[in-house]
Parts: sequence; structure tokens; C-alpha cells
Amino acid sequence: MKAFVMKNKWNMVFYFLLITFLLFVLAFATPVIGFFSAKFLFVNELGCNMSSFSQSSCFVFGVDIGDRIRMYNAPFIGLLATPIAFFIAFWEVSLLWITLIFLAKVMVGKYEREGEKNDI
Repeated sequence: MKAFVMKNKWNMVFYFLLITFLLFVLAFATPVIGFFSAKFLFVNELGCNMSSFSQSSCFVFGVDIGDRIRMYNAPFIGLLATPIAFFIAFWEVSLLWITLIFLAKVMVGKYEREGEKNDI
């Protein structure tokens, strides 16, 4: 019974991480959508200073993300080559997120095998 409950919890974690990662990629790596979500979500709503002449002042949870978002404001890179801008700006976040998704899937498999042993 415990393995069944743990499997369900890890399934929820796995699908939560997977869906939020897909939404994150959709919001920031899709060519037109990524440009507008970066521009309006961060620059307009948070009041970030994205001037190329000054230091960025775009803090989210105490972290300055202005340098990441600045690439989306470049004329052709930001609008047309958004997947490249996404990879350059968020590669380490994506790598960490994919690792967490993989670990959650491993934990689901671990509790599936444990549940099969207890059923026999």
C-alpha cells in the first residue's frame, strides 16, 4: 500500500515538473510568443530597465534576470531566433529542470517495482 501511495506522489511530481517545463519552453522558446512574453511579462509588468547602456535592474526572487531577458530585445534575435535566445539564456535552468524530471521518473519506476514485489 505504501508503494502505491508513494508512486502516486512521484507521478504527481513528475507530471507537474513536465507540464510546467513544457509551458516554460512554450512561453519563452516559441518565436513570436517568446518575444512578447519576455517583453511584456518582465519588462512591462515588473518595470525592468532594459536599456543597453545601463546595468539591468530586473530582479525576480532576488535574482537579476535582466541579462537573460535582454537578448529577447535584440531586433532579429529576439523575434525570429527565439529558440536560440532561449537556449543561450536559459540552458542551465533547462538542464536542471530536465534532470529533476528524469529523477522524478526514476522514483516512479522505483516505487512501481517495489509495488510489484509486494503484490507477489
